[in-house]
Amino acid sequence: MSRVLLALPALLLLPALSACGTEALKRGAYEGVYQKDCVDRTGSTSCDPDHPSYDEYKREREKALKEEN
Repeated sequence: MSRVLLALPALLLLPALSACGTEALKRGAYEGVYQKDCVDRTGSTSCDPDHPSYDEYKREREKALKEEN
C-alpha cells in the first residue's frame, strides 16, 4: 500500500512535467527555424531582431485557427 502512495504523486506530476517539456521544445524549434531561415536568406542570424516572439506567434496562430472554424 505504501508503494502505491509513493507512486501516486509521481503519476500526477508526470503530465504536467511532460507538458512543460513539450512547450519548451516547441519554443526552441520556433527560434531554431527562425535562425536557420535568417542564415539561409542573409547569411546572418539577426536578419530581423524584432521578429514575433513564440508567444506572439502562438496567439496569432490560435486566433487564425478560431477564425477558420
